Amino acid sequence: MLALLATLLSLLPLSHSHPTTTDGIGPEETWTIPRLDMHMMSSNTGLPGNTWPPSAHFNSTISFDVTMPVHNLTFPSNPSNNITTTCTASFANGTLPSGRNFCNPPGPTEILWFEMSTIDGLGPRRPELAFSLHFHGALEWDGGRVAMTWFDGYRHITANNASEESGFLTCLEGRPLDGLRCGIGSYLSRREALTVNVVRIGGPPMNGTVGGEGRSQ
Repeated sequence: MLALLATLLSLLPLSHSHPTTTDGIGPEETWTIPRLDMHMMSSNTGLPGNTWPPSAHFNSTISFDVTMPVHNLTFPSNPSNNITTTCTASFANGTLPSGRNFCNPPGPTEILWFEMSTIDGLGPRRPELAFSLHFHGALEWDGGRVAMTWFDGYRHITANNASEESGFLTCLEGRPLDGLRCGIGSYLSRREALTVNVVRIGGPPMNGTVGGEGRSQ
């Protein structure tokens, strides 16, 4: 199913923009990321000479879970009825993944993908350790540029500095040639839940009746 969704969505232009119609914007939802793991090569190998053998090179990876309300077209989102899905990506060391990275579909008529981008104004930092995590989703997508509901939100994430508002990651070196392993909720991380404010565009109004026309992307 993910391969089919990827093929169909490749027809859409890459963009962080909201849908072209802004009427029908609903209240924000709060999505939670209870787990986020990253693994990447480090500058130190842990071996004499501090050089990575070519056979030991590996891509950077990210894997995380996101918990969100169950969405449908009949009733507004209910924060007490949640679903958790998983998102992953693999990309070249020292970079961020390009384009859309598809998560496991949250529901039979819903798609979800994420993108990652650098954060401006922080000075020189490794891309994997300072990025914006963007979420985009669609409910009842028609395979083109129209869906009954779109979802859009993002959160800045940085590493090893809990004094930063974005400092959710703790990244530590492991055994020789294991590189850096990162996670949230550790001793160099902020002591709060990693949440994302997501705007819902289109879909039913808050009285629970079905909305009108679909929204275009």
